[in-house]
Amino acid sequence: MEQLFSNCLENTAHEVRFPPTKMVLTYSLIDVPQLNLRLGSKLRHSNIVEDMDVYFECNIRANPWVTETGWRFEGLDLHNNASAGIVLSNQSLVLQKVNRSHRGRYSCTAINNEGQGESNHVYLRVQYSPICRPDQETTFTAVINRPVQIQCEVEADMDDVNFRWEFNGTSPGGDVQVISVPGTTTKSVVNYTPRSESDFGTVYCWGTNNVGTQSNPCAFFVIPAEPPSEVQNCSAAEETETSFKVFCNASFDESNDLEEHFYVEIRELTTGELLQNFSLNFPEVAVRGLDPGTWYSVSVFATNEAGRSKPYLLEIHTLSRPATTNITGTGWNLESSPLIFIIGAGAGGLLLVVIIICCALKYRLSRRKSKDSLSGQVNEKSAHNSEKSGDSCSEGCTCSTREEEKIRENIPG
Repeated sequence: MEQLFSNCLENTAHEVRFPPTKMVLTYSLIDVPQLNLRLGSKLRHSNIVEDMDVYFECNIRANPWVTETGWRFEGLDLHNNASAGIVLSNQSLVLQKVNRSHRGRYSCTAINNEGQGESNHVYLRVQYSPICRPDQETTFTAVINRPVQIQCEVEADMDDVNFRWEFNGTSPGGDVQVISVPGTTTKSVVNYTPRSESDFGTVYCWGTNNVGTQSNPCAFFVIPAEPPSEVQNCSAAEETETSFKVFCNASFDESNDLEEHFYVEIRELTTGELLQNFSLNFPEVAVRGLDPGTWYSVSVFATNEAGRSKPYLLEIHTLSRPATTNITGTGWNLESSPLIFIIGAGAGGLLLVVIIICCALKYRLSRRKSKDSLSGQVNEKSAHNSEKSGDSCSEGCTCSTREEEKIRENIPG
């Protein structure tokens, strides 16, 4: 007997037959529960579609026997919920009228005195008819005779989907052109062109696959486009005598997908005459070629295919020219420019240099003439005195000392 029990310990579940009495003993190794999960015997993974009833079977081997069992879905514990179609028993799980929310991994658990065991994971695939993909664009602005592109995307299993489009629940209004989308069968695109005011409304999209047709269609709203909003916070900057700049903030409307442009008109304030206009991608412009000291009216507005916004009005004054003194009749006319002052200062400086040079030359020439004249007078006087002295000296052959001094005084240097 000891040998037989030893053989049983080596084999987890071993049946021993005693020949004399035909008695059968079963011995199991003590361990945590061993579990195996599978779908019900009549179910196949590839044939499970929404609204079917699905059940799982959990096979348990344990010694000692389990005291508690449980079920898990995606790692979270499952509980009985008849309203949600979840029915639990010791070794089976029933899911009634499954849908796409039941897709995922299932497992069963069991506990005995040795611990807790968990089964393998079984992925439940539920095939379902198309439903609209969430968070896709549903509102489109359009103008008459301008096409707008609408994209309808669905989620489905099987993903081979055919699409059908309707306008306001009837045949499409306006012009509808269905565009094929390469590489996908869960997306459809149409170009929808409203031809009149009655063609604005709701466009519906249905998808159909092997499971069925989606119960709730995707709805897209086509509304008439509106003119853009008024620009904001316009201001003038860098004003000069003949120019200034204008800056504004654009008020882009995210719900309006029409392209916007901006226009600026410059008018003379008193007469209202249009002087300049600009077409811009952004509401910023530099205006040049204006008259000094003049008031101007500036209008800034945005446009799109639906119309134009209310204009933003500004009144801007160019700077006056710097003043200068020009005699006009009996009064003074004070108007000039910095360039004239610069030219005048340069000419005055040059004239002053010429005058100084002329004065220096004139002074030098006058001094030279004076020196020559004085030299001539001295020579003439000396000659006269010499004659007189000669006569006097010739008589007595001597000259007085005083007469010699007089002669020396008349000789320069």
